[in-house]
Amino acid sequence: MNRKQFIGKIKSFDDNQKIITHSITSLVVDRDGEVIIPKGCKYDNFFNNPVVLFAHKYDEPTIGKCLGLEISDDEIVATTQFADTNLGNELYKLYKEGFMNAWSVGFIPLETGDKIFENQKGTTYTKWELLEYSAVPVPSNPQALTLARSKGLTKELDKYLEADMEKGVIPFKSFPLASEDTEWDGPKEIREADVEDLKLMCAWYDSENPDIKSSYKLPHHRANDKYTVWRGVTAAMGALLGARGGVDIPDKDKQGVYNHLAKHYKEFDKEPPEFRSYTEDELKEIFKEGRVLSTKNRELIKNAITQMQEAIDALNDLLEATEPQVESYEEVKEKSLSLEEFLRKIIKEVK
Repeated sequence: MNRKQFIGKIKSFDDNQKIITHSITSLVVDRDGEVIIPKGCKYDNFFNNPVVLFAHKYDEPTIGKCLGLEISDDEIVATTQFADTNLGNELYKLYKEGFMNAWSVGFIPLETGDKIFENQKGTTYTKWELLEYSAVPVPSNPQALTLARSKGLTKELDKYLEADMEKGVIPFKSFPLASEDTEWDGPKEIREADVEDLKLMCAWYDSENPDIKSSYKLPHHRANDKYTVWRGVTAAMGALLGARGGVDIPDKDKQGVYNHLAKHYKEFDKEPPEFRSYTEDELKEIFKEGRVLSTKNRELIKNAITQMQEAIDALNDLLEATEPQVESYEEVKEKSLSLEEFLRKIIKEVK
């Protein structure tokens, strides 16, 4: 299942029945550089059980139901009736008052086509099956949920997000997935987050100091939209299993953190490493694909390789023009001489 998140334009409200009419997809390039064609939506199976979820949580009660979809060339407009529950009523208020405005569709791709926008980098989904759509806790601006909390509007939402939080272990939450090659900078994401963000971004926290940013560890969701980043997941798993010096959390919490991260592996259709002790060499082999080079460092490496090859070519040209004839670098390599030994050999023989 794929997930795509959109900012939904609100069309109308019905306070008596807790109904919102709003868009759930638009014909735009999303954060991953991809496009969903609204008229490519197949929804027959969806209406057999038209539930609306919170953050794609299939193991939690629904927050409402879909009363209908209106599909045009540019967007899909849904009519959502919120459940008469504490959480359903609170979410209705948060959307109505503008503290939340994002929705995420869960779908199965059926057909893809050519790119249709100049700035589009990824796939165009021309036909897709709608499985469900979810309310997602991404506010219209970074301060929105903080302001909502100050007005006492998020008590049920906060309880819902933290209800199954073990001492120290932050429970798994399913958010939209960033494209697999998305780069990851954990320290930067933490700097841009507040404590409320970190409760959703990380896998572990110090339960005795929950209001301090430094209490939160092993981030793997982006601060601005909470998308799950594959390289963040592998970095967190690597640290948990001991890579790069490991992470300082109690041993009793490690299995819970592992279970959290392993579920994200499954979301990316990956097999998580076994939960056990590893040697340093084993960890390097397991997580070598998780290492991320910055664009600058990648260019530096390419330039260094090019310069080394140019130097080797120049040395071979020099050898061919030198009497007496000496061995080439390729021939010397077969004798397991280092580059330094090779250069010393050249200098000696040329003299």
